[in-house]
Amino acid sequence: MASPWCSSADCSSTETRSATLCRFSPRSSVASVQTYRLAHEIPMSGSARLTVPLIADMVVALLDGLGIGRATFVGNDAGGVVCQLVLARHPERVERVVLACCDAFEDYPPRRFKVIKWLPYVPGSVWLIGRMTRIRAIRRTRIGHGAIMRDDPEPAVLASYLSPGRDRSIRRDISALLRSIDTRDTLDAARTFPSFPRPVLVAWAGQDRLFAPSTPTRLVQAFPNARLVTIAGSLTFIPEDEPDVLAREIIGFIESNPASTADLALANGARR
Repeated sequence: MASPWCSSADCSSTETRSATLCRFSPRSSVASVQTYRLAHEIPMSGSARLTVPLIADMVVALLDGLGIGRATFVGNDAGGVVCQLVLARHPERVERVVLACCDAFEDYPPRRFKVIKWLPYVPGSVWLIGRMTRIRAIRRTRIGHGAIMRDDPEPAVLASYLSPGRDRSIRRDISALLRSIDTRDTLDAARTFPSFPRPVLVAWAGQDRLFAPSTPTRLVQAFPNARLVTIAGSLTFIPEDEPDVLAREIIGFIESNPASTADLALANGARR
């Protein structure tokens, strides 16, 4: 590929992201980021409190640490919010963007899951939800995984979703993160979209049940250089339901939008 790219997903595990990333050519330079979201394995240290904007800043710091000047960002679900915040705050670090069925505008969190931002204010609720999702009959309902993926993933992947929440420190991070959800972040980011000139791919699940039906069209219309592709048969978590199709779309998008010579110098020079 022309330049490095960075994957940012919401509750997605290392195993889940690999289902899509392993489809990429050996020529690709890929950084798969396990951001502090809802299934991270290493808690924040000390008294630090996790927020969504902080995660965006951490992604940029990671690029600095890897010596990557500009990257292609891919975000699914709330990981798309992280991509939008990086794009809004650090547009010079973004080569291309793939927003794969994600929160945007005032649809953050989506209506069906609006209640999650209030869970931290009810003692024990984050722990209880974690316990309940271990029961398949509950997990597969339309207020659980049944709303976002066609079936349970492989056991190792499922465990990576559910196991971190057993750690009290991780639950503390989850509570802090949920408290930080604020539509002002996505609305402020959206105001910068018209000034972002680089390519954007909006990849939307054909059977998405989570987000407002108007969201993909609004995203495409908000950017000056964006197009929409529909992933037929997929629910919201496209990397789970259709990893091959998503990988092909991303590869085609990158190859059809090569970086300029100046951009390549920035990306490659920063890694020396």
